[in-house]
Amino acid sequence: LTTYPGAGATIGPAMTFGFIAGKNLARSNES
Repeated sequence: LTTYPGAGATIGPAMTFGFIAGKNLARSNES
């Protein structure tokens, strides 16, 4: 298993953005 900075730097923010977007989407569906 090889890890290189590029992958983590790309996946980290993408997962964070997806998590926040998902929370916002769920919140907007409630109201």
